[in-house]
Amino acid sequence: MEEIISIVLMSIFAVFVIIYDIITFLFYMIFVPRKTMALTRSIKVQRVKAGSGKYKTYASRGPPMNQENYYSHFENVFDIINSSINEHRYRQCLGTREILSVKESYLPDGTKMYKYTIGSYKWMTYNAVKDNALPLSRGLHSIGIMPKMSVALYLDTRPEWMLSVLACFYREIIVIILDTSMEYVGLGHALWETAPSALITSEELLPRVTKHIENVASIKAIIYVGQNEEVPNLSSLPEKISIYSYEEVFERGKNLIIEGSPPHPDDVALITFTRGTAGPSKPFAVTHRDLVTAMLSCQSRLYFTSRDVMISYLPAFNFIELVLALTITMVGGSIGFSSTLMNQDRNKNIIFGAHSDASILRPTVMFVYPQLLLKFNKSIDLKIEKLRIFSRCLVKFGMKYKKFWMGKGYRTPLIDRVIFSNSAMMIGGKMRIIICGGSYLPAQTQIYSSITLCAPVVQVYFQAQNAEIGFCQSPDDRQMGLIGKPMEGIYVRLQDISEDYCKMRTLVSELITGRTQFSQWSTSLPDQSEDYFKDGDIHWVHTGDVVRMLRDGSFEFIVYLLDYEIPAAIMLEDNIWTLESGLLTTTYELRRGLMYEKYKSQIAYMFEELTHNQRKVRTKEDILVFFAHQCSSTP
Repeated sequence: MEEIISIVLMSIFAVFVIIYDIITFLFYMIFVPRKTMALTRSIKVQRVKAGSGKYKTYASRGPPMNQENYYSHFENVFDIINSSINEHRYRQCLGTREILSVKESYLPDGTKMYKYTIGSYKWMTYNAVKDNALPLSRGLHSIGIMPKMSVALYLDTRPEWMLSVLACFYREIIVIILDTSMEYVGLGHALWETAPSALITSEELLPRVTKHIENVASIKAIIYVGQNEEVPNLSSLPEKISIYSYEEVFERGKNLIIEGSPPHPDDVALITFTRGTAGPSKPFAVTHRDLVTAMLSCQSRLYFTSRDVMISYLPAFNFIELVLALTITMVGGSIGFSSTLMNQDRNKNIIFGAHSDASILRPTVMFVYPQLLLKFNKSIDLKIEKLRIFSRCLVKFGMKYKKFWMGKGYRTPLIDRVIFSNSAMMIGGKMRIIICGGSYLPAQTQIYSSITLCAPVVQVYFQAQNAEIGFCQSPDDRQMGLIGKPMEGIYVRLQDISEDYCKMRTLVSELITGRTQFSQWSTSLPDQSEDYFKDGDIHWVHTGDVVRMLRDGSFEFIVYLLDYEIPAAIMLEDNIWTLESGLLTTTYELRRGLMYEKYKSQIAYMFEELTHNQRKVRTKEDILVFFAHQCSSTP
């Protein structure tokens, strides 16, 4: 009986939607989708002359970014932010929530966890940001951190993180970004390899850092952020290292008069690390020119405004999120700091009945990893499964309906309000654009998230070897599963992967990117690697990524060629990996060291089985044949 009633109600609702479409179609056809569909169908790249001219070279097609005029006024990041501060003095800039209370609780398996009661967002205006960053920069000078030196930031995302970055930029100090989800060995290696002069961290993270300090002779000072007035016990540290609280350094600089030391465009602004998904994390240097170019390119592609509010909840800014945050600040927008543990209302770490950061902040911009989008999608799927028959049918109808019209460039405000309002509230309900980067995002995940979260999901392609955001979709581009077109200032070449496989050669190629300004690795020069070369005035790098260029000039990511491995043995795990298990970082990436310790006996057993059966791992040529077949069968 319930099924019959559901069918009748769905028929009535479908008739109502058809009538609504007929009434509103003329208005939407005239005013809404023309620009969107024109952008979607437009040719994205053009042939250009670059280097020796022997090879086909492509660049983004469209109006130039007019970089020369911009650089005549702004030669570094601090000048841009300072200009924004003067223009948006009293607007909200950086916001965070105060933790009011913490309560211990235990999961059914005995795992201890904490539940938080958190207040409303408290905001610093742009004027307040300047009034905090400048004294901090002078305070760094007072403790011996001079221009050209480097400061490592091992700190969770919070206002002090951004203020420390701006303070360093003002004094021509290099910022080293360390992800707080780094494993023990990775943290020690990062400190040893980059050799910072000082370290800024928090009281909670100090125990992790102190174990590595003895091996890093360059560190002169440690600055800790915290509300505890008592100085932490750091008697185990060498005597040469001075310990300061963040507030103490700020107070030292308040009454100190020192001229600023604006950096040159080609000075290194920061050193950050790859995520290490295809091998060990590697550091790379980014100049101020790189950052300014990336900021202007993002603004020309993503159209941020002073009304935008960005939510920042990853453990530490990666390069993409830092560029997005600086771009938001450039146009006068706001940044609210959060955490993956508190960005949803029903999160286990939030006291029952309290509201999440996203519900209170109501952000319009968010950067995510594909793993987090998958987590959102699974959460939505679980909620759909619990619905009654009519409600499930209504959601499925809404998905098909919205996918159809979304592909034609239209919005569906009625369906969004009636069907998908609850799922959209998971991220605040006012999201304007979701930027996804860090790894490949499958088309189905992109479509599902765009539908259920009621915001376009765009892909960003980051190339670590050249310290650049190489490709980015536009929010108005309705093509799914693509990385978009090259960013302004990026040149592209496509190299045949193999002379032996004709099918593959006509469909996919290795991506080679280039630009006039090159940011080299902090530990190895480009001319020491076969992946780097120069042709004319363009510096080129073999990315190792296999892509397909479509007829309109959009690019589709296929696979990472240099390390692509086909498993020779597989073990299935019954238990789901969760944050509580300790096997995942807060960005839902695997903790490799802990994974190995947990499964080393099973790994050893699988190796023994492989040796016993004399099973051979596939060669690189086998991989190429495999992808040739895959690509030829793809419509």
